[in-house]
Amino acid sequence: LRTLSPADFFITDPQGNRIGIDPVTGQVLTENPDVFYSGPDHDPEFVSIMDLDGIWQVNVIGSAAGEYTLQAETIDPENHQLLAITRPTTQGFSTSFLLVYPTDATTPIGLTQLAGVDIKPGSCPNSLALSPTLDSKGVVSVAVTGSPSLDVSVILPATVTLAGVSPIRWSIEDAATPLQQNVGYCPCHTVTTDGSLDLVLKFNVADLETVLSASPPGGLPTGILPIVGLTIPLKLQGQTADGASIQGEDCIRIVLRGDANSDGKLDLSDAIAILTELFLQQGGAIDPQ
Repeated sequence: LRTLSPADFFITDPQGNRIGIDPVTGQVLTENPDVFYSGPDHDPEFVSIMDLDGIWQVNVIGSAAGEYTLQAETIDPENHQLLAITRPTTQGFSTSFLLVYPTDATTPIGLTQLAGVDIKPGSCPNSLALSPTLDSKGVVSVAVTGSPSLDVSVILPATVTLAGVSPIRWSIEDAATPLQQNVGYCPCHTVTTDGSLDLVLKFNVADLETVLSASPPGGLPTGILPIVGLTIPLKLQGQTADGASIQGEDCIRIVLRGDANSDGKLDLSDAIAILTELFLQQGGAIDPQ
C-alpha cells in the first residue's frame, strides 16, 4: 500500500493495531510486527502487509494542498493486481478508506472510500412517511456530500444504491454539508449548502417502502406497521470511475403516512386533525358556538 505525496498514512489493522503517523500526537506507530512501514520520510511512503486477512481502515492525511495517489498492489506473480486512485486533499484533512485484503489469489483488492451521506438535506430528524399498503408516491432526496477529499463527479451515479434501491435520477449541485460532529446514535443537522458540490440522488419512496417492509431490522415481522416510530440506518454504496467504491449511511425515522397525531395508528382523530388543518390553511375560522 503506497501513498504519493502530499499525504501520510494512519492505518488500523483488523486486530486494532496502528501503523503510521498518529494524527493527534504526531508519533510514528508500528504496532503490528508483521507489517513493514517505510516511515513518513520515504518517498513514496508505503506499508507491506503479509498474509493478514480482514478489513483494514486506512486514513490518508493531507500534508499540503494538492492531489495524492493511493495505490494498493498485490505482490503475486500469478495474480498481480494494482489499484490506484487519485484524490484531492488539504493540509491536515483526513480521508478514510476501507481496504479488504485479498483472502486468496482470485479475490480482487477492495478499496472503499467512506463518504458523507445526508438523507433529506436540511431535515432533522429525517422522517419518512410510509404507507402500510405500500402505495406511497413521491421521491426522497439523498446527497453524497462533496468535501476537500471527494470530488463527487468521480462517482458513477447509476451504480449507487440506498438499502439496495437504485435512484431514478440525479444531479450535481450544492445541497448539503458533511456532518461535523458524528456523535450519538444517528446524528443529523439542518445545514444545507457549504460551497462544495454534492451528488444529489432521487429515490422512489415506494421502492424504499417495499424493501423496508420486506426486510425489517431486528427480526421484526414484515410490513410497515412493525417499524413505525423506529429510526433506521440506511447504507449507501456505489462505484467510482477509477475502480474504487464509496460507502456511507444516514438514518430515517419511520412515520405512518396520514398519522396526523403521530400515535402510530390511523383513526378518526387523524381525519379530524387533517381536515382542521386544511380548513385553517384556507383561511377558515372555527365558530366557538
